[in-house]
Amino acid sequence: AEIVEDYTGAYYNAWYLYNWSENNIIQASLPVADIWYFSGHGGQTWYGKNYLVAGDGGHIMPEDIPDLHNQHEFAQMRFAYASACQSGDPDWWQNDLPEAFLDNGARAYMGWADTVAYGISYDFTDRFYYYAINKAQNVEQAKDNALSQVPEAESEGNIQLFGENVNLIP
Repeated sequence: AEIVEDYTGAYYNAWYLYNWSENNIIQASLPVADIWYFSGHGGQTWYGKNYLVAGDGGHIMPEDIPDLHNQHEFAQMRFAYASACQSGDPDWWQNDLPEAFLDNGARAYMGWADTVAYGISYDFTDRFYYYAINKAQNVEQAKDNALSQVPEAESEGNIQLFGENVNLIP
């Protein structure tokens, strides 16, 4: 985790996670993140509920997402992005990860509805953050511009954006 300085001189708390332990993700990063990014593995249970894989086989299920309204030092998390297979499954009736993040305080959430190859997710994410941070575009514009350069992100991984159209740079 690190504090990142944006171009306006304001500070925000950004967490970039790669296969941390389940406890670190849930207790350390989620309650204090303004922008939350997970890069790792995800999957679905046999009955279709999606989850993230944390560390050595720990699973983060939708019901594990804390109430960010109460724990977060800001009013709420602005943006959460889980770059993992099936992290953006839009089956809302199953109370999956997108719904769990939005119901518990995130203003916007992005994830992959299907399985996605590492190269596609890496290329899309690199371009998404370029537009969202370097060009200070809102998440919808950044997603669309990244998709124009990595169209496979829509056809093969089916990237999904939920919630409000927020800016990462305040």
